[in-house]
Amino acid sequence: MPASRLPLRERLKRLAEGPVGTEAMFVIGFLESSVVPVPIEIVLAPVALWQRRRVWWLTTSALAGCMLACVLFYFLGMYFGKTIGEDLIALLGLGAHIEEFEADLQHRGFWLVASISLFPLPLQVATLGSGMFGYSFWGFFVAILLTRAIRFYGFVALVLLFGPPVIHYFERLHLGWQVAAVAASMVVTAGLYVML
Repeated sequence: MPASRLPLRERLKRLAEGPVGTEAMFVIGFLESSVVPVPIEIVLAPVALWQRRRVWWLTTSALAGCMLACVLFYFLGMYFGKTIGEDLIALLGLGAHIEEFEADLQHRGFWLVASISLFPLPLQVATLGSGMFGYSFWGFFVAILLTRAIRFYGFVALVLLFGPPVIHYFERLHLGWQVAAVAASMVVTAGLYVML
C-alpha cells in the first residue's frame, strides 16, 4: 500500500523507524514552533511507544528544531518587527495576542515567556514579541529551552510510564493532551516560581 494511503498512525510509525527519523523529528519540531499549529505531543506519543530505544534522541532532535525556530523568530521580530514581523503576525492571526504580550512583557518578562512556551498557547507570540520589544535574548532563550524541555521530555516520560493506553486516549479524545498539558504545566510553573 502506498505511504500516502496509510493511516496517520502507521505513517508516523514508519517515519520514526526509518533512517530519516531524526531529521524528520527536527523538521517537525521546527514547524510546530513556527508555522504549524499542531502540538508536538501528537507526534511524540506514538514515537515514544514505537521507538523506546531511540525516543530520547528523537525528542532531543525535535527540541533542537523547536529551538532553531524560536531563535529565528526572535531575530525576525528584532530586526524585521515593523515589516516582516507585522506581516507574519497578521498572517498567523496573532495581532491581539501581541498587543497583550507587549504590555505584560514589561512586568513579567521571563515568567511570561516561560508560561507561553509551557502552556498550549501560540509560541510565535513569545518568539516574535520578545524580539520586537527588546526582551533579553538569553532570558528568552533560557525560558524557552527550559520549558520546552520540560514539556517534551516530561510528556515522553508519561507515555513511557503509562504505555499504549495513551495512544487510545489520543484517538478517542483529540483535546485530551491539552488538559494534561495545562495541569502539568501549572504544577511545574508553580514549582519553578517557588525554586527561583
